Amino acid sequence: MQSPVKSPPSPKQINDLQDRPETVASPLDPRWLLVQRIVSSPTFKKSARLRAFLLYVTQCALRHEPEAATEQQIGVQVFGCAPNYDSSENNIVRSQARQLRLKLESYFANDGRLEPDIVVIPKGSYVPEFHPREQAPAQAAEPPSSRHTSRPVLVLCALVVLLAACCLWLALRSTAAATAAAGLSPKTAFGSFWSRLFQPDVPTLVVATDHTHLITEDRYRRRIPLSEYISPGYAQLVHDAGAQTRVVPAELDFASYYLTDMSSLSNVARIARLGSFFAEHMQIRPPRDFRLRDFVGANAILMGARPADPWVELFDRGLNFRYRRNYGEGGTYCVNLNPRNGEQSEYHSSFSGPTRTEYGGVAFVPGLNRRGSVLIIFGTSGAIHEVSAEFVTNERLSGRFLDNLIRESGGGQLPYFEVLLKSTTVGDAASDPEIVAYRIVR
Repeated sequence: MQSPVKSPPSPKQINDLQDRPETVASPLDPRWLLVQRIVSSPTFKKSARLRAFLLYVTQCALRHEPEAATEQQIGVQVFGCAPNYDSSENNIVRSQARQLRLKLESYFANDGRLEPDIVVIPKGSYVPEFHPREQAPAQAAEPPSSRHTSRPVLVLCALVVLLAACCLWLALRSTAAATAAAGLSPKTAFGSFWSRLFQPDVPTLVVATDHTHLITEDRYRRRIPLSEYISPGYAQLVHDAGAQTRVVPAELDFASYYLTDMSSLSNVARIARLGSFFAEHMQIRPPRDFRLRDFVGANAILMGARPADPWVELFDRGLNFRYRRNYGEGGTYCVNLNPRNGEQSEYHSSFSGPTRTEYGGVAFVPGLNRRGSVLIIFGTSGAIHEVSAEFVTNERLSGRFLDNLIRESGGGQLPYFEVLLKSTTVGDAASDPEIVAYRIVR
């Protein structure tokens, strides 16, 4: 007799699993980001149970808790079985595991065909494994036939020479090939733009937002400069701020937490997909895990304005559009330092019933000592942050703008620039961004 099974996970329960980055070792772990892309894909869109299954066993794997990913525990935690249910009579976990393996194969053959890594649920286990695509377990090769072993040595030598020539050609074309493989044409302004941020021989630092720092600044109602952020005394500053907030329980050390928002993680996922062919050169970390020397000679992508990302202070000093915060009031707004005709000196978010108008944008600037390039994604809220990231990662939205910048600067290489965007949101639906103003950065 089968033990009673509760209803399948509700959409809220699925979202709870997906939206709780604190339950994994690191919300910015590339393996977790890969699984986030998988469960958000069209392949898994109508498979709520399989999404919950994959998210749960991934959490177990990343937290090094394989004992929590047994058939019994999955039945209880994911599928709502009674704690003492008989798994020999109720095969829901085994049947869903078979479906999950098929869905994963479908994802990596279709939606995820450009992913550099794959996820495998090995038979006999429910703990996922992560493999580079080229090192995925291969099928056993058939033994060579006798007629293959008798081929002339001359043919073998010719093949070796041809292979060497191909390797040389591929080495010379590595950057262009990788860019094209990522869906980018190096001949377009959009492809040229991203090829300067993802280069095979240069690391690309992807810096998420630090909302712990944002809360700390709001608590003290003052700007905390980068020099203080990276100083030894900063942890005590955050600890004291956390003691007077209700963000986390009082018994936990607020200073040890890296709080971020889902818009930052969504933006990281967008960037990771675009740069998947350069994944080995990407370093995705929270701001407090970086040091000044990391940015020397590197490309960087910063996911937010100050105070959510203090490292912006290194690169925004020459920008015209600056983002400031109303401390304690929870509001960020944009300042236009040198307004031109028709432009405002300040841009604040506005609300009219369910309609919100918000401002954000991006800046593409030189790196430290003008080595490398830096992309900064700005916004007055998490929603406009996502719109800004969508603008700069979507050729349909930004391609014409980038083409115009090249023409305006006299042709040749795309110049450094900053652009202010506006988007109107009704409910959860945001309009395509509208370009309000821009500047070429000299």
